[in-house]
Amino acid sequence: MGRKITCFRFLPGFLVFLSFLALCSGAEAESFTGKTPLEPGPYGVGFESYELFDNNRTVLSKYDYFGAPLEGKRVRPIQICVWYPAEKTVDAPKMIIGEYNFPYPQNTEFIDYLSEIQNRDVGRLQAILRGDQGLVLDLLSYEVGACSDIPHAGGKFKMIVCGPDMRKGILENSGLFEYLASNGLVVATVHSVGSFDLNPSENPADLETLVRDTEFAMSFMKEQPYIDSDRICLLGYGTGAAAAILLQMRSFDIDAVVCVQGTFDDESINEIMTRNPYFAIDRMNVPLLHLYKETGTSAGDTFIKRLRYSPRHTVKFAPDYDVLFTNYELIASLKQDSTGQLSRQNIDGYKTSSLYALNFFRAHLSEDSTARSFLDDEAGESSSKAGFLTVAFHPGDEIPPTESQFMSIINERGVETAAQLYRKFKPSNPDHVFFREFNINILGYRYLQTGRGRDALTLFELNADAFPTSANAWDSYGEACMAIGDYPRALENYRKALEILPQDTNITEELRNLIRENAPQQIARLEELIRESSE
Repeated sequence: MGRKITCFRFLPGFLVFLSFLALCSGAEAESFTGKTPLEPGPYGVGFESYELFDNNRTVLSKYDYFGAPLEGKRVRPIQICVWYPAEKTVDAPKMIIGEYNFPYPQNTEFIDYLSEIQNRDVGRLQAILRGDQGLVLDLLSYEVGACSDIPHAGGKFKMIVCGPDMRKGILENSGLFEYLASNGLVVATVHSVGSFDLNPSENPADLETLVRDTEFAMSFMKEQPYIDSDRICLLGYGTGAAAAILLQMRSFDIDAVVCVQGTFDDESINEIMTRNPYFAIDRMNVPLLHLYKETGTSAGDTFIKRLRYSPRHTVKFAPDYDVLFTNYELIASLKQDSTGQLSRQNIDGYKTSSLYALNFFRAHLSEDSTARSFLDDEAGESSSKAGFLTVAFHPGDEIPPTESQFMSIINERGVETAAQLYRKFKPSNPDHVFFREFNINILGYRYLQTGRGRDALTLFELNADAFPTSANAWDSYGEACMAIGDYPRALENYRKALEILPQDTNITEELRNLIRENAPQQIARLEELIRESSE
C-alpha cells in the first residue's frame, strides 16, 4: 500500500451487471442490453463513499530501509462504499461501472491508494475476459442504476454490512447491493485488502483483517443519521462469508447473516476460521441464510450443520445448474458465449438467490410478515423446485446459558433454577462450559459459611459433575454433604477425591497435600459416625 500507482484515466466506475443487464423478456437467451434482470424496488439508488483512517492499526513503518523518516499517514486507510435508498430522480446522470471500479474519494489522500486497488481489479477483469481489452472497456463504460451522491430518501433505513471475498473486489455483488438499496435497505462494504499488502491471502492475519475492516465500517455506519441501527445484518460472499461468521461471533449487535457461496468447507479456510480466538460455535446463534452451489471442497453445508444454535435456511442449487451468484461470473459467461447472451438458467438462478436474500433481510431486519411467510412457504422442512433447487430450514437448538449468564442466574434467580438449566442442557451439550470450577467452589463455600447449606451442596454437586477428574471438587462436595448430615454420601465423595488425586494434574501441590492429609481423617470420622448411627 505504500507505492504510488497512477490511476487509469478511463476508469471512473462499477459493474452492476445483474441488476442492469439486458434481458429481452420471453426469449430463451437474453442479450447484454435491454431490461434489467432484477426488478428494482420503489426507491432510487444512491451511491457514496467515506474515506477514513483506522488510527488503531499502522500499516507502514516509521522509517524506510535506509533509516530515513517516512512522510504521510501510516495508519490503515479504509474506504466504505455505500448503496442507499434515494429519492427517485430523472435528472441525475447514471453512474457507469468504471465509477464503481474507482469510487472517486472525497478525501484526495486516498487517490493513490484507490488507484492501486483499481489497477488490481481491472487486472482481474482482464484475466476473466481472457485479455479482451475491448470488452473490458465496454463493460467499464456500461451504465448502472445508481446515481452518485443524490439525496437520501426521507427517514431511517436498516443496514446490511458486507464482507467481500478476499480474492475479489466490491464489483462482484454490486447488482445485489443495488437491488437491496432499491428496496429500502442500506448496504455498506469495504475493499478486500491484506493486512500489510494490497492483495490479501487466505491466511489467519488477512482474514482477521477483513473482519476488523468490516467491523470498522459497521461501527462508523451505525452513527450515520439515515441509519436505523436497532437491527443489523451481515452479508458475506466466499471468504467474506467466513469473515461475516467470525464477526457475528464477537459482536452482539448482529441480528442475522447471509452467506453466498461460503467457502467454509475449504480445508484451509475452515482451519483458519476455527483457530481464530473468537471462534465459538455457541456464539453463532442468530438466523443464517446460505445460498450455494456445491463445488467440490470450496462450498457445501458440512460446516453449516455444525452451527446448531443458529436457525438456518439453506438454498442449494443443483451441481449441473448454471447458476450465477456474482457479477464476475456473469462477465465470464459473456466471454464464453460468443453470442453475448445469458441463458435462462443464469437469469433465473440469480433472480432466485437475490429474492431469497431480500426476503431474509426483510424478515429479520423489519419483522416483515410477508417476507417470513415467503421463507416458511418456500422451505417447510425441505422442498425441491424444478429439479434445480433444494430449500431447507433447520431450526436452531435451544441455547444453553453462557458462563456469565449462568452466574447471573444463580445470583438473580437462585441456585435451583441454575441447576435445572445445567441438568437440562448438559446431556446434549457435553463440551459446553457453564461455569469455571474455581468460581463455583468459592461461591459454594460462601453459601456454606452463611448457613445456606442446601444451596452450597447443589453447587458442589454441579461442580463435581462438570469436573469429574477434579479431586478438589469431590473433596468440597464431601464437605458440603458432611455439613448437612448426609454422612454416607460424604464418605463416598471423600473416597472419590482420594481415588482420583494421583491422576489430577490441574491441582497445586499445596492443595494436593492438603487433600491427602485431610480426606483420610474425614473418612475415618465419617465411618465412625455411620457406625454410631447404626447402633
